Amino acid sequence: MGFKEDADFARFVSMGAIGSAAVASHLRNQFEHQPIELERYAMANKVWQTKVKRLRLPDLLCVRCGLRIESRAKSKLSVVLSHSDVEGREWDAGGMRDQDLYAFLKVQNTDDSQHISEPSYFSTESLRSAIHQTKRSSPKASSEGSEVTLRWPCWVPNKNGTFVEVNNDGIIVCKWTDGRIHRYWQWRSWKEPRFIYLQTGAPIIAGETIVAGVVRPLSLNPCSGDTWDLVQALNGYDEVDRHAAIKAAGLSIGHLPKEIIFTLSGWLSESDDRHAVVAARLLQRHHQVDALLDACGGDKSARLRALRALGDMSPQLVRDTGGDKLTPAVAELLEPMWQGQDDWLRTTGREGLEALDAQKVRYDPANPVL
Repeated sequence: MGFKEDADFARFVSMGAIGSAAVASHLRNQFEHQPIELERYAMANKVWQTKVKRLRLPDLLCVRCGLRIESRAKSKLSVVLSHSDVEGREWDAGGMRDQDLYAFLKVQNTDDSQHISEPSYFSTESLRSAIHQTKRSSPKASSEGSEVTLRWPCWVPNKNGTFVEVNNDGIIVCKWTDGRIHRYWQWRSWKEPRFIYLQTGAPIIAGETIVAGVVRPLSLNPCSGDTWDLVQALNGYDEVDRHAAIKAAGLSIGHLPKEIIFTLSGWLSESDDRHAVVAARLLQRHHQVDALLDACGGDKSARLRALRALGDMSPQLVRDTGGDKLTPAVAELLEPMWQGQDDWLRTTGREGLEALDAQKVRYDPANPVL
């Protein structure tokens, strides 16, 4: 891409990150949710060279109730989502359940200023119910998955004012701040059902208020609290559920409940290396010395993974908390790994050795063979 395309791409990525962060703050401050990034770059404008393949994920996850949220920030507020007919790349792919939310908001981000509207939320189920009303754009190139945009009809006025009513003729009546009365009749061409999102007298902010649309409105309630069954999600077959549970266990939980420790200990023996490695890492990160030492007496797979995790931990921590479970035989196996933690050739001296190793190329222009 050229410089202009690069700059535009960076701007769009930044807009999405700003929008996701604004949605997370709004849900946390106004509705007591505890959102984290489920998609790892949702609230950052870093462009990752690698990402989770074949697994489309929502942007945010509440670790209290398990609610998933997709954020869509645009320079012009609209109810628009990207879609592809390729399996797994549909607009509602990625494990968005009926009760999960899509948040739409306007973001203006320039070098001089930044302005963010309050999000408008719709449930996945309400968007699906109105899918027959969407307008489908022309597809992009096949290299981009022949992606299209789906647009649900809505009206976002470009002037400040107040919502008055829907009159007897079915026309939306608004009063702008300059005193003029505006009648929006165009919405009568939309298919039923159609919805008004404001009460009489409600303010209209130019470019930021959705007055009417075809998607059923949502009454957003406070977070239901610590109701998400993390153990069930960890043991489930749905890969999005498991990914979400693992992410939550690693980031917004201060300690591991006994049920989760038991589940993770079982994962150490699994043939699925991803599960086993994640389990070992979480048990290590949360200093579950007892569980890891118990696993050293299990099958070969669990024993090797547990030893590797213990070898990455502080020797003093393992000795102080291991008690009788830290047998001389296990301690002997761990000793070489613990010594490696202080090996300067593997730590502070490693960079220097790698630099020296790289200085071995000799190029002869008369005989260009390395």
